[in-house]
Amino acid sequence: MAEHDRRFESVNVEVPRLESILKATGQAKYTDDLRLPNMAYAAIVRSPYSRARVLSIDVSEAEKVPGYLGCLMPEEAPSLYFNCSGNPPSPLLMADETVFTREPKVLGDRIMCVAAETEQAARDAADAVRVEYEVLTPYLDVAAALREGNGDDTGRTSPGGNGAYSSPTAASTAWSSSSDSTSPMAALDWSRI
Repeated sequence: MAEHDRRFESVNVEVPRLESILKATGQAKYTDDLRLPNMAYAAIVRSPYSRARVLSIDVSEAEKVPGYLGCLMPEEAPSLYFNCSGNPPSPLLMADETVFTREPKVLGDRIMCVAAETEQAARDAADAVRVEYEVLTPYLDVAAALREGNGDDTGRTSPGGNGAYSSPTAASTAWSSSSDSTSPMAALDWSRI
């Protein structure tokens, strides 16, 4: 049999999309469509600042919202670093964010979460949370982000916020191929990351 006469089972073969009709007619079920008995709803409190430090979190007004169930503070969530951009996860993405943070590095970083009996109650409770911030000057360039002492509260340097570099390897390659020892990349201690 000649090479060009080979037939493949999955290459260049149409695969029927069984869910297409349901999606096109609006009948497909998505996660937001699911309703379970005694289901709780959550809302995330996010940072309104590009770079800040959380000084205090007051949930006393949120607790008064009818249907409020509770909250999850930064210190109650796992503090493992990850990167939510990769699906599937990629070794090229720097693991530089936690579920919640007390040191937001980008506008919209997750500070905490509230749970309630209804979606509206969760949103109202999140709006009622009072967070006191120390607003810090945001990093606007790589050199500023890499200066000594610009790490987060664990001592890790997160250049420019979440995902500023795609990977230590890529960034390391970028400066090591250059003879310029004054490159901002040369100042980064990759062993701390």
